[in-house]
Amino acid sequence: RNNKEITKIATYLTENGIPIISSESLLLKHSSTIQFLLNNLLILQNEYNHFAEANFLEYLVTNKIIVHNTISSHQFISDNAQKTNRELQAILQKCGINFDLEKLRNINLYELIERLIRVFNLHKNNNIYINFFLDFVFDYSINCNNSIIDFFHFWNQKKESVSILIPEGINAIEIMSIHKSKGLQFPIVIFPFANWKDDLGKDQKWFNVSSFFSSIEFNEPVVTLLPLKKEIESWPNPFPSEYSTHKNQVILDNINLLYVAMTRPEERLYLISNYDTRRGNIHRYFVDFLTTKRSANFKKNNFQSGCKLKIQRNSHSTKNTELQKIISEEWRSRIRIRKTHTINKNIKQKYSIVWGDLIHNIMAGINTQSDIESVLSQLSVEKKYGPKTYNTIKQQILTIIDNKKISHLFQKDLKIFSETSILAEDGKIYRPDRVVIHKHQEASLVDYKTGNKNSNHSKQMYKYEEVLIKLGFKRVDKYIVYLTTGDIIKI
Repeated sequence: RNNKEITKIATYLTENGIPIISSESLLLKHSSTIQFLLNNLLILQNEYNHFAEANFLEYLVTNKIIVHNTISSHQFISDNAQKTNRELQAILQKCGINFDLEKLRNINLYELIERLIRVFNLHKNNNIYINFFLDFVFDYSINCNNSIIDFFHFWNQKKESVSILIPEGINAIEIMSIHKSKGLQFPIVIFPFANWKDDLGKDQKWFNVSSFFSSIEFNEPVVTLLPLKKEIESWPNPFPSEYSTHKNQVILDNINLLYVAMTRPEERLYLISNYDTRRGNIHRYFVDFLTTKRSANFKKNNFQSGCKLKIQRNSHSTKNTELQKIISEEWRSRIRIRKTHTINKNIKQKYSIVWGDLIHNIMAGINTQSDIESVLSQLSVEKKYGPKTYNTIKQQILTIIDNKKISHLFQKDLKIFSETSILAEDGKIYRPDRVVIHKHQEASLVDYKTGNKNSNHSKQMYKYEEVLIKLGFKRVDKYIVYLTTGDIIKI
């Protein structure tokens, strides 16, 4: 009936590797694993946040990352939820978890999240929530900063909208509210949570109560807003009749909801309810009907009617998406900085990949020519590299976007997606530098490259094209822009 129930089902199915389609958002905040990573950050920021520490330990115990046999789980959490970070580190290391505070504090935010994922072996499971959360953290750290406090301010602003996006067309379980299922048909329908309370007392109505103040003269009618609760049934008129009308309307609404939910399946319906009066009273409709009309088939609170048949269908459904496991490896111990320079510094400044990467970052923020100066200002190019380099970069970017091959892709009022993640059927995530959407299901791809030309660049563009075609586009134009030379190739 509501998004809370949808999220509960979707989270469970997703975390257990069952593919789903949902027109509702699968919010990252509802994942226990994401909450665990956030609690890690809260503890690192403030070791006296005992609530975060208790939730942190609860996750470890619930998911058997920490195993203890001497005391109950509740007692273990209670005994250790007020430890300092040093004491907590000792407990975790005693359990075989390489939790090192010094290493965690001296790295940037994105690396910190990746290291926590490795420390607690979260990357060994196909958890799509972690993939999308890593994308979220990466985008934040690139565009903002690496402060944990600032990150939580940003997270609190975005958490109601940051979600997993899974494309339609795959062979999966589709989840939707009863309201959104109106007019649709499905071979098999599972109707869970089929027990809820009558929505009595939630609605309100304006009442004219002038008659209750007959001894006082008023120039205007006296009106008041009252909830339509059961208690007004015993009040003087017109309250009892208004409550009776409201009660009948609620009953009719419930019957309509049940009708919609139970007439969606073409072949099979699985209905899951309960007798818990604290959760609702809708179950009485099923019980009353079954005990009076179908008592022979209603045994031990279970009712089954008809035969379960498997019908062969001519289906052209898309192949299931299989998400790759998260690849996360320690890199710092494998990197060495070379102390001697074998390349002339002036040549390196002008033509190296570093130069191309700088322009790449600038191009990512430019939609039209009018954006150039503001993006250069945001990245402090003149302050960092001087006026001469600033003017050189500005001129090079102008030359690129004024090129007749791609100038039409930098005009106003275009629908542009810059470095946007696309989840493909093979489970891989692709991030084209620039996708411009045109009319008639057509699109243009622009990818920025540094260094020399390479045949793999074209192969990558064809792969991007294949992904967009499967998303429904009929034609895709492809352009490769070599930033260090200014060459533009249309494939």
